[in-house]
Amino acid sequence: MNCSRYTGKLVALSLALLSSASLSAQMSEKKLCDFESANSYASISVYDTWENSPFRNGTLAGNVRVVANHLTAADPMRGFAPNPSSKVLALQRSRFGSNTFGALLKLKEPIAQTKQTQYIHVKIYSPKAAPAMLIGLGNRDDRPNQSPLTEQFWSVTTQPLVANQWNDAVFAVSGSNGVTIRHLLIVPDATSPHNLTADFAVYIDDVVLSEDEAPFFSTSGKSPVKSFKPGDVVSLSRGVDGQGGGLNGDILLADGTPLTGKTAICGKPLKVKAVPAPGFRFSKLVIRHGRNLDGEKQHNWTETTIGVGQFRNGEFKIPGSVVDGDMRFVPYFSSESAK
Repeated sequence: MNCSRYTGKLVALSLALLSSASLSAQMSEKKLCDFESANSYASISVYDTWENSPFRNGTLAGNVRVVANHLTAADPMRGFAPNPSSKVLALQRSRFGSNTFGALLKLKEPIAQTKQTQYIHVKIYSPKAAPAMLIGLGNRDDRPNQSPLTEQFWSVTTQPLVANQWNDAVFAVSGSNGVTIRHLLIVPDATSPHNLTADFAVYIDDVVLSEDEAPFFSTSGKSPVKSFKPGDVVSLSRGVDGQGGGLNGDILLADGTPLTGKTAICGKPLKVKAVPAPGFRFSKLVIRHGRNLDGEKQHNWTETTIGVGQFRNGEFKIPGSVVDGDMRFVPYFSSESAK
């Protein structure tokens, strides 16, 4: 046997396999921006999709810029630093912006929208436990004169961010073929601002296009899956969905405080109230309740819908039979001008 020829073939095969694996990894994951250098993005600014926003008519300018990352410490619960980057994007979440106010990132390399679902991961650090949203803006390839700021897709996280921690927010994105996405609008607080009394700073980093829907790292504030019995403490949170649920108003506890981060007692009734934003009216409330609210529905959770007719003076007492585990509330509101 010619050992040198055999060894050479093994080396060639190993290199081919390594090259194939590397190519596969590149195809399944692409970093769109990391803010380490100005070369990683075309431009950054604030933006609000609300046409009458003071950030659209020139009344307010907004604050967003790349800063040194001061949030590089290791998380004691996770045992590692979820974001050791040297630079991040800082955004001032303004109380004068709408629920679609955020940081507008013009991509250095635009991406093609596809009917097949892709996933965009964004690291977000916020002091507020709120759902985040990602809006893709661009134009159809057969309409070169269409505004590059035309909204093409909207995606909302399935659960609120965990406050004061780095989150790997994952957004499922898809849409018509033949569209080029040129901007990403990163909205760290997709809730109505009418209860916001002060601005706050949010930090954003590492925007990655991936085929993987699982977060790149877990958030230590999330609880393990468990079963509940009467008398147990259950967690409450407020959510949004891709059909407009959770926008243009809020659902609060009866005393007027936000739901997210609060608890209730399993088996005991809970009173909530709906608060529409100006110009909107309450339509219905969808409650997902049980355990593992982001897992498969079977054996984990169910959804209960409460119509506006069941509310009295904007309030509703949720029966104890519905308070059977963790609860996520998605309120729906419609424009008062709509028929």
